[in-house]
Amino acid sequence: MRYFSKWTSALTIAVALAIGVGTLGVGHAARAQQQVAAGTVIIAVIDRQEIMSQSSAGKGLQAAGSQRAKQLQDDIQKRQEALAKQRQALEQQKATLTPQDYQNKLMDLGRQSDQLRLDFQTKKRAFDTSAQQALEQIQSQTFAIVKQIAAQRNITLVLYKDMVAWGPGAIDITPDVVAQLNQKLPSVKF
Repeated sequence: MRYFSKWTSALTIAVALAIGVGTLGVGHAARAQQQVAAGTVIIAVIDRQEIMSQSSAGKGLQAAGSQRAKQLQDDIQKRQEALAKQRQALEQQKATLTPQDYQNKLMDLGRQSDQLRLDFQTKKRAFDTSAQQALEQIQSQTFAIVKQIAAQRNITLVLYKDMVAWGPGAIDITPDVVAQLNQKLPSVKF
């Protein structure tokens, strides 16, 4: 069923772009309609994964994301270990503490643990938001480049390579997209 919905989604996009409903602009949409009417549809594909793995902005985002994720994980792990040591020390002191003192210290450790969880969630949300903004910046620039290449080469339709089951005549413009993306957006802020 998932394959079917992917296929129908790709087909819907292809038909919409082929009849000129796409967002490449009014002039290009009119050209696309003429090409379809004349039977000369030019199809190109782009590989999203290759764009991310080969472009300097994509590589930079992946490296920075990995580094920040590791820093976040290391920080949380250190703080969890410190809390675990405090709990062990409290258990060792249990015999010398009054039941009320023990309960108060235990509750304090619980509050610290809750705060740690909240801190992690806050930092994780900030991390995710920052990563999403950087990814959107790459995607936006990529789309602008794809539109430009399509207009220059009179390409009627551009599809994602992973959405095409078979397309022997499709032109792969991924290398051109990557080259232009490296010039126009060498890095993103993360």
